Amino acid sequence: MKLDVSCDLPCELFQARSAVKTLGLLNHVASPIMKFDPVELLSEHESLETRPYVMKTKLFGWLPLGLHTMDFSYIDAEGSFTMRDNGYSALCKKWDHKMSFTTKESGLLYRDRADIRAGALTPFVWLFAFCFYKHRQHRWKRLAIHNFQALNVGSESC
Repeated sequence: MKLDVSCDLPCELFQARSAVKTLGLLNHVASPIMKFDPVELLSEHESLETRPYVMKTKLFGWLPLGLHTMDFSYIDAEGSFTMRDNGYSALCKKWDHKMSFTTKESGLLYRDRADIRAGALTPFVWLFAFCFYKHRQHRWKRLAIHNFQALNVGSESC
């Protein structure tokens, strides 16, 4: 099932590009709904490379949901940036999520697109993803409005 949710962000492309590549941003925008703990040692500010990462997932930060593989790749173009997580887990055989940022006259257009396949649970997982992405976008907006101060990145103003 496909999902497409977008919002405007009051910031510069370089700020979103720097922030989105970190575990700190992933957990900040997911909080308090989800928490992602990498199986390997990884700092919150370390840049996520183009490769798979295995994450321990926790609903509301404490209820274990099992392991989820996030397989990151990036497309950097003039005026836009896309981060792809071609992820999967035992519950969700396909969670192909693309986060794209496109420069606008004032700020950015941020778009979450996903293709989710979880067998008979797909409609429920899709509904969770829709609510989760709306929540993430709200958290992204708050971060951008406050110049990403919560992450200690993007010190130049939007």
